[in-house]
Amino acid sequence: MTQNIPPRSPVLDAADLPEPTKVALQGIDAAMFRWHRAVLKGEITREFLSRAGLDLEIAQFQGLMAVMRIARGVGRDAPEPPTVGLVAEDMAIDPSRASRICAALISKGFVMRGASQEDGRKSVLELTDKGRETFSQVWNLKWQDNLKIFADWSDDDIATFGRLLSAYIEGLLD
Repeated sequence: MTQNIPPRSPVLDAADLPEPTKVALQGIDAAMFRWHRAVLKGEITREFLSRAGLDLEIAQFQGLMAVMRIARGVGRDAPEPPTVGLVAEDMAIDPSRASRICAALISKGFVMRGASQEDGRKSVLELTDKGRETFSQVWNLKWQDNLKIFADWSDDDIATFGRLLSAYIEGLLD
């Protein structure tokens, strides 16, 4: 695939770096933009859902993943009982939209409502067997694709890529 590189930034042009390094940085920026856009547009998720034959909209799948992340403590200090409010927070959407997404997940049998152990007036969301199977199915498709991508990479290249990508993301988030 041809890579369209945008015009260079004056900041990059003024940087005291060798020209091949500037070109490489520009290529990284272009690749990260393509990946980011594909994620935002849901292209990757849509492909997985299609291949898995799942009856879920992208937002519903993201809601299902939010319930799973909250329950497992992914990206949090600790696991928590998922609620519509926490799903809204995790997905960075308003509570009414999260409520509609969760209602659709419940009606399709991916999630069920339960009572909170701490407060019986509060309802929590739990993955059903169907929800857990859906997560597993998409997770396996993702890993099948990743293993194909990395099939021709050396163990050292994979380790270096993992280390460098992690360092890059940590630098962006600091």
